[in-house]
Amino acid sequence: MEAIVLDLDGTLLSSNETILDETRETLYKLKEKGIKIIIATGRTFTSLKPYKDMLGLATPIVCFNGAKLVDKNENTIFETPVKGEIAIECIKIAKEMGIHINFYQNEVWYVEKATPEAESYRKMSGLDYELRKIEEFKNYHMTKLLFIGEHSILCDLDEKIKEKFPIEVHRAFSKRHYLEIMDKTVNKGETLLKLFEMEGINKENVIAFGDGWNDLEMLQLVGEGVAMGNADEELKRVVGRSCDTNDNNGIAKYLAKYL
Repeated sequence: MEAIVLDLDGTLLSSNETILDETRETLYKLKEKGIKIIIATGRTFTSLKPYKDMLGLATPIVCFNGAKLVDKNENTIFETPVKGEIAIECIKIAKEMGIHINFYQNEVWYVEKATPEAESYRKMSGLDYELRKIEEFKNYHMTKLLFIGEHSILCDLDEKIKEKFPIEVHRAFSKRHYLEIMDKTVNKGETLLKLFEMEGINKENVIAFGDGWNDLEMLQLVGEGVAMGNADEELKRVVGRSCDTNDNNGIAKYLAKYL
């Protein structure tokens, strides 16, 4: 094994947004053996940095579901945003449906108005949002869009966006109540391929853990993709391999054989 790739929310992090002691100690021991630990998340770099520092990682980081790659010195290698005209139209559709919208530009999280969804996300992510109308931006390119709401309503939004932009965007449910929109070329798997090439890592010698549909390409890319026990049952079936839950040290238990 050359590397371990970890999603954050619902995977590396427990429901309390912490890294459990057993999981952290297991990763420390494997890192000491020369195995690279890589984070691949839908979060901003600002939001994930405390966990990177806690683990003492000196590897590139995949942010925004692959829309942004940051090197070990915290410099941006590349960023692939949703095109402005597409972002505007997706936001318009969501607003007409009364769905909460997070949009991101230059590591800043924006909302058009304060909502219970925004407050809940603020507490989860540890970030503060900025209030700003989409019309006030000079540049409408957004690193990603995140829509928050009831799953059934988000499924309707997903269909509307798919109908409007059948090939122009990549859509993924990171949680049942989170629908994420990225550029069509963006997913964790594609960005990890670039990262592996940079780091000289053979993808067949990589284990990856994830819990959401935004992790699918990543889990299918590597030699050993593992769905968390708390993942959607269908995702676990598609991936074909799973471990215990994020609240029960699933990662540590799975990796124990490598210690």
